[in-house]
Amino acid sequence: MSDEIFLSYKEQKKSASTPKNYSELKKIFFSLFNIDEKEIDSISFKYTNSDGDEILIDEDSEKSFEKIIEEIKTIDKTIIVEIMEDLDIEDNNNNTNTNNNDALRSGMIFKTNNQKENEELAKKIKELENKNKELIEKNNNLTKEKEKLSKDKKEIIEKNKKLVYQKQELQNENKELKEKQNQYENIKDFDELNNKNNEINELKQKLEENQSKLEKYEKEINEYKSQIEQSKLDILNLQKSKENEKKEIEKEKYLNELLKKKYEEKTKEEMNKINVLLQKKLQEKADKIKSVYEKKYKEAESKFEQMSQVMMSSMSNISLSNINKSSFNYEHKGIKCERCFIEPIKGYRYKCSVCNNYNLCGKCEEENQNTFFHNHEHDFIKMRKTRNSNK
Repeated sequence: MSDEIFLSYKEQKKSASTPKNYSELKKIFFSLFNIDEKEIDSISFKYTNSDGDEILIDEDSEKSFEKIIEEIKTIDKTIIVEIMEDLDIEDNNNNTNTNNNDALRSGMIFKTNNQKENEELAKKIKELENKNKELIEKNNNLTKEKEKLSKDKKEIIEKNKKLVYQKQELQNENKELKEKQNQYENIKDFDELNNKNNEINELKQKLEENQSKLEKYEKEINEYKSQIEQSKLDILNLQKSKENEKKEIEKEKYLNELLKKKYEEKTKEEMNKINVLLQKKLQEKADKIKSVYEKKYKEAESKFEQMSQVMMSSMSNISLSNINKSSFNYEHKGIKCERCFIEPIKGYRYKCSVCNNYNLCGKCEEENQNTFFHNHEHDFIKMRKTRNSNK
C-alpha cells in the first residue's frame, strides 16, 4: 500500500503525502492549491466509504484520524475538499438571496416518523428566510441613504467653492481700497484732502461691510465643513452596518447548510432502521412458515411409518393369491379432479376435509404435497369408494 493520497477540489485532483493529523491535512491542501488560509471562511473535508455514503472529516470525528486515512487508502485514496469564501454584498446581493433560497428549498423536510422535530426545523428555516429578506431590504435602504449623502456632499463642496471664490474677490477689493487710502494720505492739498477723506470714509464703510460679509461667509463655510464631516461619519457608520449585515447573511447561509446536512443524516439513519425492522419481520415470517412445513412433514412421516407398519402386518397375514386385482381399478362416477379436471377419478380419491366438494386425483394430491397449490392447513381424506356421487 503506497503512502500517498489524493485531494480533489473544483474538478482538480492532486496527489499528496499522507498527513498525520487534521491540521497537517489543511496545511498540505493550502500549499498544493496555492490558497491563502486567511481568505477562507470555512473548509470541510469529505470521503466516500465502501457503502457509498459521504463522511465528514473533522477534529471531533468518532474515528481516529489514522483509522480514517487507512479506510480512505483501501477505497480510492481520494479526499473531497469544499471551502466557503468571503463575498462582496454590494455587488452580489441578488446572488446571495437566490443561493439562500435554493439552499432552503433543497433542504426540504423529509417525511419521517419524527414529525415534531421536522416541524420545528421547518419553522426555524422559515424564520431564517424572513430574517434574510429583512437584511436584504435593510441593505438596499442603506445603499439609497449612501447615495443621498454622496449627492449632499457634492452640493456642499460646490457651495464651499463658491464662497471661497467670493472671499477672494472681497479680499482683492480690500487691497485696492487700502492702496487708494495710502495714495490719499500722501496728498498735501487741504481741499483735496477733505474730498479724499470723504472718499476714504466711504471706502472704510465699504471695508467694514465687506468685512462683515467675509465673517458671514466664513461662518457658512465652517457650517458646511461641519456638515461634510458629519456626512463622512454617516458614511463610515453605513459601511460598518453593511459589514455587520454581511456577516449576518453569511451566518444564516452557514446555518442553512448545517440544517440541510442534519436532514440528510437523519433520513439515512431512519431508512436504515426501517430496513433492519423489515428484514427482522421477513425473517420471522420465514421462520414461522418453515416451522409449519417441518411440523407437517414430521406428521406425514409418522403417518407414513404407521401406515407402512399396518400394511406390512396385514400383508404378512394375507397371501398374494387372495388379493383382488380389480380393487385398484375402481372409478368414482360423477366426480372430477379440481386440478387436472379428469372425470371420473380412477383409483384413490382425495377429498378436502374443510372445503365443500373439493376432490383431487392421486397425481394431483402428490403434487399438492410439494407445491401446496391448495391451502396447506387443510387435510385430505383418502377414499376408495364413493357412496354418493354428490359427495
